[in-house]
Amino acid sequence: RDEDAYLAIWTTTPWTLPSNLAVCVGADIEYSLVIDPESGAKIYLATERLPHYQGDSEFEAVKTVAGAELVGKKYAPIFDYFEDMQAQGGFVVVSDDYVSTDSGTGLVHQAPAFGEDDNRVLRAHGIDAFVCPVTIHGEFTDEVPDFAGQHVKAADKEIINKLKAQ
Repeated sequence: RDEDAYLAIWTTTPWTLPSNLAVCVGADIEYSLVIDPESGAKIYLATERLPHYQGDSEFEAVKTVAGAELVGKKYAPIFDYFEDMQAQGGFVVVSDDYVSTDSGTGLVHQAPAFGEDDNRVLRAHGIDAFVCPVTIHGEFTDEVPDFAGQHVKAADKEIINKLKAQ
């Protein structure tokens, strides 16, 4: 929302993506804004991670910034189920020291109901947004209509497919 670019977030748990409320960067990590040669999309990822994501064509780097410069940027939700959480500070870039460039993209998806660090980081940044659209039996609630009633792990593939289609 703050600029015409994507944040290449990373997670090992696709089922938590419907509950995404923030993106975490490392304040001292260098990020590159690149242009994907196939789609033309502008995408932020950690500069150190670029070689892991380039295909046959190299990304064109537009600029580099420290993670601290991304903090506070607002973004459009991955899924629109909880768009109203913007009023509680959701869908913004935050930073924390736990983010690394050892794997992933250097931009970590935050779902505070499902990750200790996620919850700690959002609280540290004064963000009150919180959602937990999963029953005690591990099934999505009606708050996530595309996957309601499905066990979260069974929904992983469908979530990935829905994102690819978007």
